[in-house]
Amino acid sequence: PLYDSEGGKATLRYNRTGGVSDLPDENTIELQTASRLLRLTYQTYSTLTGTVVYQGALYRGPADTQNTAAQGAGKAFSVDFTLSSQLVASTDTQGKDLLTRTIQMTLSPDYTPDNTQDETDTPTDEQSARFHTFTPLDIGFTSVFSSGQAKNASTTADLKLTVSGEQLPEVITASFTGKTKSKWTPDAVDTQAATPLDTMDANSLTALFAQAAVKGGLMLLPYLGLPTATTAVTTAATDALAATDIPTATDILTATDIPTATAIPTATAIPTATDTAKANDTAVPPAATEASQTPAISPAP
Repeated sequence: PLYDSEGGKATLRYNRTGGVSDLPDENTIELQTASRLLRLTYQTYSTLTGTVVYQGALYRGPADTQNTAAQGAGKAFSVDFTLSSQLVASTDTQGKDLLTRTIQMTLSPDYTPDNTQDETDTPTDEQSARFHTFTPLDIGFTSVFSSGQAKNASTTADLKLTVSGEQLPEVITASFTGKTKSKWTPDAVDTQAATPLDTMDANSLTALFAQAAVKGGLMLLPYLGLPTATTAVTTAATDALAATDIPTATDILTATDIPTATAIPTATAIPTATDTAKANDTAVPPAATEASQTPAISPAP
């Protein structure tokens, strides 16, 4: 028996029932309070191919599995599962060691947790009100690790996760491929020539910690998204040019006030003979010609 300040008294049980004939043993783990129940029931066995299989059911909900809605404790969750795992070590045609892990899991809703004969995965209206509903799922995971015979050889990893189901509209697949670096062997440390930290003064400790921080940063530099040296120099040069305010060509021309072509006086055109004759002619103003004429006298009325 256990006790919780919110849930009150709780009881943890484990029961193992021996299988009949060649059937595997059945294991049951329960954690129950006055109103809630968490129960895991499973069997495990191995096949001739070396595959380990776990098969069972998981229930979480009201303690009264026959009348979950009456207790008002929310919907229950009940699922049947089958989990298989296989590990195979082999060698490929190139002489590399292969380690292949294959995991398969099947999840199906169990709307009748107390009836092991009923495997219907389509809920009724009453069961939909009592249980969380979902479609059956098939989940597969495969990992393949490949490495050379040498101890310092790198390892290649290929991982693949697949989620599918007969009632799902599509298959979801996630893949990952990576490669480790060669084995790194650290240099041996001479502990005889080491200086204990408790014998160092404050200045020596400060200098030591500064060196450790710099060396640690250099070790992690390939794994961090820091700017490269070329990027840093280019950025610094750009900032320096912006800070010095070097004038542009337009600013230099504007500051010197070089006159434009329209400001330079044009050359005087040489007059032709016709233009000279026209210039010597005496122009008679039209107003003067009209003034010399005798005005007409109108008769008196």
